[in-house]
Amino acid sequence: MKLSLLARVGTKRSILLTAPAANREDSTQSLLSFVRWTQRRVKAPPRVVILSGGIMQVDLVDAGARVIDVPRSPLRLAERSIRRLGYPRLAKLAQRCLHASVFLQPLQPRCVYASTVHGAGPALRHLPRGARLVVHAYETGDMLDQFIDERMMRKLADGVHVWVAASDSVAEGLRERGVSPDRIARCNPFIDPPSADALKVQAAVGSLGLEPGEIVVGGIGHSDWRDAPDLFLRVAAMMRRRHPDLPIKFVWVGAPEDGPTRWILEHDIRHAELTDRVMLVGNLTDSEIWLSTFDILCLTSRVDPPPPAALQAGSLGVPVVGFAQSGLEELAAEAGEGHGIEGVDYLDIEAMCERLVHLATHEKERISAGSEFRNLVLESHLTDEGASALWDLLERTARGEPPKPFDASARRT
Repeated sequence: MKLSLLARVGTKRSILLTAPAANREDSTQSLLSFVRWTQRRVKAPPRVVILSGGIMQVDLVDAGARVIDVPRSPLRLAERSIRRLGYPRLAKLAQRCLHASVFLQPLQPRCVYASTVHGAGPALRHLPRGARLVVHAYETGDMLDQFIDERMMRKLADGVHVWVAASDSVAEGLRERGVSPDRIARCNPFIDPPSADALKVQAAVGSLGLEPGEIVVGGIGHSDWRDAPDLFLRVAAMMRRRHPDLPIKFVWVGAPEDGPTRWILEHDIRHAELTDRVMLVGNLTDSEIWLSTFDILCLTSRVDPPPPAALQAGSLGVPVVGFAQSGLEELAAEAGEGHGIEGVDYLDIEAMCERLVHLATHEKERISAGSEFRNLVLESHLTDEGASALWDLLERTARGEPPKPFDASARRT
């Protein structure tokens, strides 16, 4: 009776979505959009489990996710108590038991989806017998090497059934680290349609104190090495020296007043005499509101395989200038020359300034480029299309079907 009951259960009920934490990362934002899409479009939405909390926990829980590693969880309290007593191995065992509880359900999943490579380890370790593991990779090869050692990478290369690469460069990095191309599928990054409240956007514009005719060049990201607000300030400083009369205000979103590196950025702004030219505003939770205030988005990220900020800007008709690497370079090639997204050589601040000056002083071209980019994003990079393709892949994997092989040479041509 039990076996016949399980046989009648569709694949939708046997797909489990997991994430290592509810931190505000590209992968978590995409997961949230995907989960919301399944709630709207799938008759029996999949189970969603987040291993630990974070800034996006409320949004994920509202979308139907369950966060297991919360401060008052019995296993979490036991793990912390054991660790304080000086038994790290026993504490690690308690943590693994906490992760294992994700899969201890009456109906075990046929397909487990890990939203990032960083969260693939626990999923692989506790994968139910007969289940297939799908891992969404946003990290390029260099980033993988920073937090996945060779031994774990070999385990993942052998144990993961399907890898979902967020860009061609990510797929190449996986292949170079031992992943078979016939296990790699491509899925374009996707974002939700723009929905910023007009009154909030108006208030944000008012808070900038703009002079008539002043152009807003925005930057966005965490205030760390990866998203590189320091390079953004170098761009502002060079523009100030070379074009002191050009009416441009630089606005960086993502350095909250209580952030650990805020004082460093304020120090640089003050000593570079940029206090009248640069503003640090808001946080990433309100990213769409602030992107709506930009005339140009300047992406200084050192590492950003699938640039969601570029897609968000594009959906609002804001042209983008960034470093020609990884996902941004691929997105620029997809858009075509002069269609709203441009890349310059990595760390070439001078070339970046030249492109920003050109766009700032050619209003018609800037608006036209932003419009072209907007059309591309709305046609090819919204959640409805990307989430549908990802869900189809998960359903096929749950049925035991292989993904379409990744062919890098075919995509280049």
